[in-house]
Amino acid sequence: MEFPPDRPWAKLSPRHAPSTWHPLTDHCHDVAAVFQALLSLPTIRHRLATLAGRETLPEGWAARLTVLAFLHDFGKANRRFQERRGGHIEEAVPLVLTDLCVDAGLDALDAWASGPEESIRMLGTILAHHGQVPELSESCAERWLKAWAAGDDYQPLAVVAGLVDEARRSWPEAFAAGVEPLPSGAPFWHQVLGLLQLADWLGSDDAADAFPFSEAGGPDRRGFASERARALLRRVGFDVAPFRASPTTPDFSAVSPYRPSEIQRAVGEAPGPIVVMESETGSGKTEAALYRFARLFMAGRVDGLYLALPTRVAASQMVSRVQQAVERMFPDPAARPVVVRALPGDAGADGVGLRRLPGFEVEWNDNPDEAERRRRWAAEGPKRFLAAPIAVGTIDQALLGAVRVRHAQMRSASLSRSLLVVDEVHASDVYMTQLLRNLLAQHLGGGGEALLLSATLGAEARTGL
Repeated sequence: MEFPPDRPWAKLSPRHAPSTWHPLTDHCHDVAAVFQALLSLPTIRHRLATLAGRETLPEGWAARLTVLAFLHDFGKANRRFQERRGGHIEEAVPLVLTDLCVDAGLDALDAWASGPEESIRMLGTILAHHGQVPELSESCAERWLKAWAAGDDYQPLAVVAGLVDEARRSWPEAFAAGVEPLPSGAPFWHQVLGLLQLADWLGSDDAADAFPFSEAGGPDRRGFASERARALLRRVGFDVAPFRASPTTPDFSAVSPYRPSEIQRAVGEAPGPIVVMESETGSGKTEAALYRFARLFMAGRVDGLYLALPTRVAASQMVSRVQQAVERMFPDPAARPVVVRALPGDAGADGVGLRRLPGFEVEWNDNPDEAERRRRWAAEGPKRFLAAPIAVGTIDQALLGAVRVRHAQMRSASLSRSLLVVDEVHASDVYMTQLLRNLLAQHLGGGGEALLLSATLGAEARTGL
């Protein structure tokens, strides 16, 4: 739509000298559609249910989480943001901690949590969708009260109340009586926030094949966004159903022309969820890992593979080996997942390199068409690496999902769907080993699968891991 906006906006283009704008409600539908599409993926849904201590995720919970995703940007309704004078994260805190939540209609969500403190944490979680939790304090709330002041020209609290009403119309089951409160465990909300961060990244993509800015007289945004979200997850490879459409025989021949050794077969067929393979160098541990991945993938127990090595050199040398196995595993190029070289500064996909450009843009060496570029989406930024269906990189990329850094939740949620293979575990020092234990506890807590490879691990380390 042409600038200036005639109702609350969420995005402008170009940012500093805008000529077009995207409505707040429509952007909220874009992100909610991606989040809902993520929840429709069986592996993601199972991981979230496991973290909640359930066999399956209740439909009422799924609807409520989708509404929370829809409301993630309610802070953009504040007066400062709409006047292009401020942000929307800290500015939203008054609606979480003060009585303004009633006028904004957010008190309708209080019953979704098990108590007042959990309700605050719930709203605070969705405000962390940019990768960092805001300061949830009385002083912060007081600092931004004026951003919500009503005037003859604009009533920001009424805008938020309108978003809540739109959510009620779109997902009435979320507001139905009888749905039990959402879980209160931190691991559950860590995963929810990671999925929301991923949904916000994808839902903010305004390319023509994703979520372009709305146009006057355009289609109903909710239906449009829902269709686009499902298609986009398939294009970027997060929805792996197309790769399973042409089934691969999950035996050792799928990854190697040679007969498996006894230990390779044992690794591939072990029950899991965590397996340690200790074998000498040159015994085919990588092929054993790929064989295990093939079996778990075709059984629907994992949707991806992250092969973590201790150094960039080792990871770089491993990529072509994995690429050859993937080509054997998925003989149809049209139904083959991308293999990402997950090395910041030397990233690539399927053997093709890229160059970083200003403004978060990248240039691929082979100048691919838009469909191929979409397929390589996960390779275009380090925080996306773990969202790839198959990636080879260093252990630190996985560990960044288990330490307190920006977007750790998105890394963790993306990795949760994959078989985590940690090669050369014996190379870790005491500090790295403890971080690895934390990562494994987090990964396995959500029902994930892991394989640890080593030539000289030792009994004490093996027992600990």
